[in-house]
Amino acid sequence: MDNTREAWSYVRERCAELRSRRQAEIAQVPTALSDLYARRWSRVVAGKIAVIGALMVAASGVVGGIIARNSPSSGITPRWSTPLLFGALAAWLFGYLAARAWAAGRLRRILQNQICERSVHPDPFIEAEQLEREHPVSRATEQIEALGLESARWPLFGAAALLPIGIHLTVYSLVLLGKGTLEALGEFDVWIWISLIVTLPAHVTLLWQSNKFARGIFDQNRIKRLTPWRAVGWTSLAGLIPGVVVVLPPLLIAVTGLLFIPLTFWSVHNTVLGEQRELRS
Repeated sequence: MDNTREAWSYVRERCAELRSRRQAEIAQVPTALSDLYARRWSRVVAGKIAVIGALMVAASGVVGGIIARNSPSSGITPRWSTPLLFGALAAWLFGYLAARAWAAGRLRRILQNQICERSVHPDPFIEAEQLEREHPVSRATEQIEALGLESARWPLFGAAALLPIGIHLTVYSLVLLGKGTLEALGEFDVWIWISLIVTLPAHVTLLWQSNKFARGIFDQNRIKRLTPWRAVGWTSLAGLIPGVVVVLPPLLIAVTGLLFIPLTFWSVHNTVLGEQRELRS
């Protein structure tokens, strides 16, 4: 009986010692790993914000279009989509910056929570065994690697959702500024309504190609064959579905795609591969 009590007492002391040691190791996790995790997590957050913003703009366009069509004699023409688009673009940028600031200590908080989870086990022998296997630097690397695909996919999703209409809004705003007035800026809502119909297949196709490209970055059999030009081609081809009777929409989709698809795809590709080299070094 005394031997059992001594064994339990020893294991509890051992658990306390291991917890202290692991907490100290967490505090010494290299800043480079914390920064790498913050970059990946922030890209995921910003991409999701962009997609949510794009969906809100689309929803406002649908509702506004229905109201304008069903009440033509009332003179009510909602102008919600353009302000929402400005807000979505701003939220995309500031969401990334806010996520970076918040993520600065997020990796260490996750590692500390994992240690706390080990500490609540009712059996100190099992707790001691788990703490013996716990290595904060290895856990940190696992957390970063787990974010790999998401940190490549969501930035591309965000760009696919917001950048095309954002580019059109920028061009439209510059044209208005050239005329010396922004009074007609609300009229851009009409273009948003039209785009919902004309470019929907192209947006869906680009999301598909974005996911395929992101997966290819982590596939050793496909990475050497990766190219953004397939995405440009497929997206332009999808523009023919609603625009086959009108030449302008497919051409506009192709030109818009050329302005951002290669840049965003290669940017994500090079960023992620650079981070993979950091993890291996």
